[in-house]
Amino acid sequence: MFDVRERTNTAPATHEESSFPFLNRVAGEFWEHPRRLIQDWCDRLADDEDYADVRGRLRSGDAHEYSSVMLELYIHELLRRTGHQITVHPKLAHTSRRPDFYAEKNGTGFYVEAVVPGASKQTLSGRARENRFLDVINRLEDLNFTLSLNSLAVGASNPPASKLRGALHAWLRSLDPDAVTDWATAPAFRWENGDWAAEFSALPRKAKPRGQARSHHRAIGVYAHQPAQWVDDAVIIERALKSKHGEYGALDKPFVIAVGLYVHDPDLWHSTNAFYGHERIQWNDGEEASGFRGLDGYFGAPPAWRHTNVSAVLLVNQLQPYHLHHTQATLWRHPGAALPAPPLDGPIDTMTMTDNRLDATAATTPALEFFGLPTPWPPGVPWPKTRE
Repeated sequence: MFDVRERTNTAPATHEESSFPFLNRVAGEFWEHPRRLIQDWCDRLADDEDYADVRGRLRSGDAHEYSSVMLELYIHELLRRTGHQITVHPKLAHTSRRPDFYAEKNGTGFYVEAVVPGASKQTLSGRARENRFLDVINRLEDLNFTLSLNSLAVGASNPPASKLRGALHAWLRSLDPDAVTDWATAPAFRWENGDWAAEFSALPRKAKPRGQARSHHRAIGVYAHQPAQWVDDAVIIERALKSKHGEYGALDKPFVIAVGLYVHDPDLWHSTNAFYGHERIQWNDGEEASGFRGLDGYFGAPPAWRHTNVSAVLLVNQLQPYHLHHTQATLWRHPGAALPAPPLDGPIDTMTMTDNRLDATAATTPALEFFGLPTPWPPGVPWPKTRE
């Protein structure tokens, strides 16, 4: 899967660099372990065509393909380690379309379809322009200051960021780092070019390393340009499910959709909203408030359950080969499924609705133990202070 060569580049990933190109070039013993893990998981694919497909998608450099492949490899390894017999892309009698997996254990089988939500071309294009802008500015070298990016308006075309970098460099050279004592009143630099606009503050580096060059130094030390906003990641989950729940029609076995996510949901607030409806507050007479859930959940509510052909949903959040112990895997069993899903062991928490109460069953095995990995994982230090 990865190039066989000596690696010498120890720099962290840039904004434009997606996960596979980064893993393929970054040097250091720490990074050999996740590369080996991915290779091991790929080697367990029984079919040469499946292996070639995965290899091509990983090496494409496409960030969405990388996330999709990692989710599929994770599911394959999960099913393998829980004793299932696995068929990749099984044939169906009533359609030419094929789900990702059919898994069977002790005579009980189920289908699994994996999906990672994608962004629109417009969103990806804007994100690419922003990443290119940030990487150009980050190549600015100043021995006395680091930058705080306070605001950024991304334009519709690539900006002349290299010219801005030169202007920023000249501005920083005109400043005295000892004269800046309060970050709140730090010197500011405002820039506009067409539909692009940005504002930076100059933050003095600590006195001890000041004036000394640092390996892989990034000019922007504080990213404060994102405005505060209300986040509703339930929408992302529901959109992903709706793209897959009718893909294969009526199946004769339970159907599980696995969704790969990269969201912040430690208390499962967004996930619960996605499956059982958003939280609502009703003000009654006498100004008493009562909470309830809306009817917009993917599973619906009794007696009118929705999407009952989906037996369960497996959410796999924050999956990366070097952070497997931080991956949040949760199986949400559909309370009104036409074909209930069998239990799934391993590093997975299970959410079950019983008598109008949502019960959580903790994972049977910690992730590192389940996947046979050492603690700490990966061994070593990702960014040694002596890196070049």
